[in-house]
Amino acid sequence: MGKRKRVTKWDCEAMPHLKLRLYHSRKRILKDIAEESVGVELEDALAQCFPIPERSPFEAWVLMEYHGEAYDEIGLLAHEATHVARRYFEFLGEEYPAEEEMAYVVGGVTSTLVNDHLRWRERHVS
Repeated sequence: MGKRKRVTKWDCEAMPHLKLRLYHSRKRILKDIAEESVGVELEDALAQCFPIPERSPFEAWVLMEYHGEAYDEIGLLAHEATHVARRYFEFLGEEYPAEEEMAYVVGGVTSTLVNDHLRWRERHVS
């Protein structure tokens, strides 16, 4: 049996929860794409967001391939969190979410991704 996939659930009392997966390996995400038959295509980028809208609750996968200074990595994760939030609101049928709702989701997703990333960084970066 392979490694267990790390899926983090972001819960919010005021909104439906969403699931996040943070990947640091192109090889690993390609394997999961094939195994789970999800329709995503990888690009050549430092970090990418892949919404999986056919899943309920909403799920997004984030691939983080940039490894440099921690503050730059956190900035990229915040950038990807914004994409996750936009797709999440689209999933909910909200084309123009209120500013406070958007900020709340971006903050929650950023916090979740950064915490997962920092745990990964402790194990893999000296």
